Amino acid sequence: MSLDAETLRIWSPFSYGADGEHVGVYVEKRGSRVYVTDNAEALMHASAMGIKITDRRVDAVRRAASAVNISRSGVISTTVDGSQMHEGVVAVLNAALAVGHFETAWAPRVRAESFTKVVGDILETELRERLLRDVQVTGASGHQLELPFAIQGKVELIYLQPVAAEDDRVNWTNVYSGFGKMTDLKNAGAESGTRVVVLEDAPGDPEMSKAVSLLAMSATVVQFPKLRQWVQRHAA
Repeated sequence: MSLDAETLRIWSPFSYGADGEHVGVYVEKRGSRVYVTDNAEALMHASAMGIKITDRRVDAVRRAASAVNISRSGVISTTVDGSQMHEGVVAVLNAALAVGHFETAWAPRVRAESFTKVVGDILETELRERLLRDVQVTGASGHQLELPFAIQGKVELIYLQPVAAEDDRVNWTNVYSGFGKMTDLKNAGAESGTRVVVLEDAPGDPEMSKAVSLLAMSATVVQFPKLRQWVQRHAA
């Protein structure tokens, strides 16, 4: 599709992610050279998917696509000789596709699932058959609460809820979700020692102490680096 005498819009058969939106680039003639760009559409697509675009994530795309330039505002681009237009288009498309691949790993849901898996692996190693997965329990609200883990104690179950961070920062959506579950359990009469939150560490985030204080109102808070020691001391 021609936008004007100097600019061409090219669509590829590839898409960013599961929504099927196709990856495209703009090609602009600048004298004897050609400027190729995605006009920041790849990273804007990721942002529209609910992904937080950080400097760290932009740097990850830069490492994966070193043949192009990526600005702080997320514009992927390269300038090449007119005879190398094909190579320039391919380079920008590859960088945009790299963003599409990163979207899967960057999605908050996937990050939380990944952290839950790591927590589960540690619990499995330490507890073996005493570890229960995908446990349902009725809260004071009358709702069925789903928790990924419970430990079969000597007298009663110990319920565990992982709370993942995001980009080394507190994810307040996950914190409030964990707080809500544990408060519902608390109000249903679950003893204090049977309500445990495993909080992913975010040591550089000043909000970390606030997250710990809030969660501690409804459960025992175990910060992830100390999980194995906690299991050995309190759940063995």
